[in-house]
Amino acid sequence: LVTAVTAYLIIRRKLIVLLCIPALLYTLITIPYRLGYTGHYEAHFVAQSELGFVLLSMAMLVSMPAWRTAPRLMIVLAGLFLLPYTVGVGTGNALFTQVLATLAPWGAVVAILAGLHYNRRSDKAMVMVLTAGFISCYTLQTVTGVVRSPYHLVEPMLLQKFPVTVGRLGTVRVDAQTHAFVEDLQHAARHCAIAPDTSFLGLYNIPGVALILQAVPPVTPWLNNLEQAEVVLRRMPPSLADASTIAVLLDDKDQLPQLPSSLGPLDTRRRLCGASEFPLLIQQIQIWRPSPSAPPVGPAEPPARP
Repeated sequence: LVTAVTAYLIIRRKLIVLLCIPALLYTLITIPYRLGYTGHYEAHFVAQSELGFVLLSMAMLVSMPAWRTAPRLMIVLAGLFLLPYTVGVGTGNALFTQVLATLAPWGAVVAILAGLHYNRRSDKAMVMVLTAGFISCYTLQTVTGVVRSPYHLVEPMLLQKFPVTVGRLGTVRVDAQTHAFVEDLQHAARHCAIAPDTSFLGLYNIPGVALILQAVPPVTPWLNNLEQAEVVLRRMPPSLADASTIAVLLDDKDQLPQLPSSLGPLDTRRRLCGASEFPLLIQQIQIWRPSPSAPPVGPAEPPARP
């Protein structure tokens, strides 16, 4: 497809437009498999967003004769083109993962390009082909989303059929593995009588556990690494940190990660309430509750399942 559009940019012939149509269809159908589609969110949605970026870029190149003499239109197009990237400012996420939910401005760009006046009919036809490809790309992404895994879940939408109650979110439907994960965390909370609105620290990158436990992170819901946690704890009253329930994501060897020095060893002033396996990473998350006046006790046994 890129080769065909490049050839058109050089020679501007109608025949190349006709060749682009089967090339576009082939790309839309096969790109998930040629890029190693595994069914997970990042493997497919990001690939489709990259394809949308390529289609949009090629449409802007083909349409350049229609907009390069209109400064105001150039500013509008540039602003709409760059707008999705602004959501990535200040984050540590991969760029195309970050912009997935903010691509509406790109749709506005292709709509504007499709409506411009072109001196060459072939330019208009090529822009319309690329616009149709852009629309088809994201239509397919929407329609086929039910057979792919949502973000950070392990089963497709069609298998999200097990109801579970998650605090103020109410009842939601998840896959079987996520259902077991939530149940184990809630069982650990009951075992240690962790009350709603308890102060909470999630170490590291596990903000959703606070929702499941109905706990409240006192400073920020997202602690990504040791350095960030150290900064946050320095700004917290020591009494609040000592009273916080702590969730810890173990590493792939089931070992505790390096913890902020101000917390001290977890097993000296806290009791292990239980653990649950995070299905996406296949790693354990432990729940520790403050217990300064009692010796450490064993975690809760996970609930029996059929």
